[in-house]
Amino acid sequence: MSGRFRRSASLLFFLALVAVAASAVGFLYLQAELDRPTERSREGPGILEVHPGSSFRSVVAALADSGWVRRPRMLALWARLTGVDRGIQVGLYRLPEDASPRELIERIAGGEVEQVRVTIPEGWREERILALLADSLQASPAAVRAAAADSAWIASLGIPSGRLEGFLFPETYLFPRTYPPREAIARMVEEFQRRFDEPMRKRAEALGLSVGEVVALASIVEAEATLEEEMPRIAGVFHRRLDLGWKLEADPTVLYALGRSAGPVLHRDLEVESDYNTYRVAGLPPGAIGNPGDAALAATLWPDSTRRDLYFVARGDGSHVFSRTLAEHNAARRRVRAMRRDGSR
Repeated sequence: MSGRFRRSASLLFFLALVAVAASAVGFLYLQAELDRPTERSREGPGILEVHPGSSFRSVVAALADSGWVRRPRMLALWARLTGVDRGIQVGLYRLPEDASPRELIERIAGGEVEQVRVTIPEGWREERILALLADSLQASPAAVRAAAADSAWIASLGIPSGRLEGFLFPETYLFPRTYPPREAIARMVEEFQRRFDEPMRKRAEALGLSVGEVVALASIVEAEATLEEEMPRIAGVFHRRLDLGWKLEADPTVLYALGRSAGPVLHRDLEVESDYNTYRVAGLPPGAIGNPGDAALAATLWPDSTRRDLYFVARGDGSHVFSRTLAEHNAARRRVRAMRRDGSR
């Protein structure tokens, strides 16, 4: 190899090293610039919503227009070099105070959307849950109700009845704040399907009950019981009544038929004409009257079978007096009324 050729090769190698070094320095400079928070970011947190169909360029432009990004072209170049520009995700984002442009883009590319905690207590009715979802997800109440009324879509979630009541599982959920209502509803139904597992389905089959019938009865147990430890005993009363062909005579079903969620059940209320009025109609109502939780479902599937109770009356402190005969039940009712009168003096 000639000296001249070796000198040329060395020069090319040197120039390549210079180019690589310059590129590395340039990239480090680029990253350092993008790690500096803007004056706007020091003024406090902000909010950015990325809509479906938004491009990376439009997101950067929105950040620049609101003062969160000082050098949008530089940010776009860095994102293209690192591949971050291909990961923009839809959602509502909280922009932290003192965040740099690079942190903001990484947050949006990572899908770190603003979330809202939605807690559904046991026993809540569908209408109340839907109202909470609309408020929490900043959605139109009409849109939420329309989703809940779509029986074909509901059936596609694995609910043959086409009604959501009873299948919106009580739990605390974390949803993106702008989560579509249908996806939130589907997530709650999915949680029910997960909790109502194969052993529970086999137990329902052994009892001769469909899943829908278990849910309907569990919703009554949930509405009647205040104390979780009494649920199996209350469920046992209802199972025995069903086996005997008696009416369930459950006050919460009358309230449901009347469109009320609470309050006393008067004698005239017992005459309301409805398939949900278990004082008039024998057997289970056509569907759930609320959304039962784990304890009520388990109590319904594994009721207390050690006793022969057929009646119970609420004491007023959350507990109940259970009786085997009508005479015992009437005596218990008189005692409870007397205790309540004495307590109100």
